[in-house]
Amino acid sequence: DALPDAYDEATAMGRWKYLSRLGEGGLSIVYAALDVVGPLKAVALKVLRPSAMPVHVFQMHREAQWSLTRLHRHSHPCYDAKQAQ
Repeated sequence: DALPDAYDEATAMGRWKYLSRLGEGGLSIVYAALDVVGPLKAVALKVLRPSAMPVHVFQMHREAQWSLTRLHRHSHPCYDAKQAQ
């Protein structure tokens, strides 16, 4: 399966250079990656499995929003919670 917005060195297109798989659960897989376009640099990306249903996209978005408001209120790093096309 193709990873969302994966960087392709031949075309210089894509945002994320996937480095390794960090872990996985029932609905998603977490990868270590580099942001080759934006300001984030080294990141952990949580990617839904292809078998995920639309409700799981909503749940992941809600989890990202909760994390931004609860876990990171005293720090100032950049975060990106965008949906891949």
